[in-house]
Amino acid sequence: MNILSPISLLLVSALVIFSPLQEGGTTHPAQMIIRLLIVTWLGIVLAAGIRAGRLAIPVLTMRYVVLAFVGLALAATILSPYPHPSRQWLIMIAGYATLFYLLVSFVDRWEHIRMLTLVIVLMGVGEAGWAIMQGLAWNVVRPAGTFFNPNFLAGYLTVTWTILVSGAIYGYRQIPAFSRPWMSPVLWWLGFVTALGMLFLAVLFTQSRGGMIV
Repeated sequence: MNILSPISLLLVSALVIFSPLQEGGTTHPAQMIIRLLIVTWLGIVLAAGIRAGRLAIPVLTMRYVVLAFVGLALAATILSPYPHPSRQWLIMIAGYATLFYLLVSFVDRWEHIRMLTLVIVLMGVGEAGWAIMQGLAWNVVRPAGTFFNPNFLAGYLTVTWTILVSGAIYGYRQIPAFSRPWMSPVLWWLGFVTALGMLFLAVLFTQSRGGMIV
């Protein structure tokens, strides 16, 4: 099962990188690729488990909440007067639940957290830079980055901003996800402040009231 860790990190990193692209993953090709990545990850895990002779399913404290939510979605799909959109929502919810279990199963070390945090932050800062360029160079009133609308972009940026704020507050404690043994404190803080400023400015450009409240 050791081979699954690098494969899992590669696939979830691909999801993090790809999901904001193609209008924030709202187009049909983007949805297909995202679902195929999740199904591929699940297939690799099942194949490895069958080959090893055991399938390890994590026992979560909130498993009943997840099962109840999926069950509610299934009942709503069966009773819905709009079967085709309802099936799509059910597939999406089932994909989220599957991804959640896969993440819990294989993202369980600080090294994994550090890598995924870095990927999320780099994507957020990249989106912020693209949005600022849209606003300053092209005079876009409410830049959306690569997302479908500026509100979606603002939500994504606030996630990155929150991660960076937590790193700035607790970074001096050398938490493994934000440790900086290879960088001087001046450069470390300069990078943090620059990234936070870019994210904040990009949220201002989106004019998203929800993003500003967060």
